[in-house]
Amino acid sequence: QQIGVVHRDIKVENVLLLEPSPTSAVKIADFGLATDVSGPHYNGHSASGIKACKTIEGEEYYGTLATMAPEVMTDGGCYGPNCDVYSAGCVVYTLLSGYYPFDAQSCDDFEAMVKSRATDNPAPVDYPEWEDVSDDAKAFLQLIMQHDPADRPTAAEALEHPWLGRDGGG
Repeated sequence: QQIGVVHRDIKVENVLLLEPSPTSAVKIADFGLATDVSGPHYNGHSASGIKACKTIEGEEYYGTLATMAPEVMTDGGCYGPNCDVYSAGCVVYTLLSGYYPFDAQSCDDFEAMVKSRATDNPAPVDYPEWEDVSDDAKAFLQLIMQHDPADRPTAAEALEHPWLGRDGGG
């Protein structure tokens, strides 16, 4: 269900479990940077909808650089709810590998590193810690960490990925 809110700071520290159990429900915390995009300017997915999202257009960086979507890093950029899908991908990446996907000494270096990734391989999964991670998990990350938000699935679409299937995925 789309509620018309962009969190803008999805990161490991803001993901909470309701109980200490592998099947615990997950909650997102800290909506201090969240913004409402439920108005008529955003249609939920298309690139034209993202560009017309006047409620966020032209603002400076919001959130945590380590999990920030590329479109949020763009000066005067415009973004919508799919920035949270990218950030969720960074969280999943961290949970699977133990590391954030990108690390740099400065904001400019970080932005260049993220944006230099090939569009068909935006998540860096070519490290030894990824050898035992399933191909389905890697494919899921490549999908939700797409640079172009119009190529990235919505949260609802991402939840349909086979890796997140009822059988536990691959």
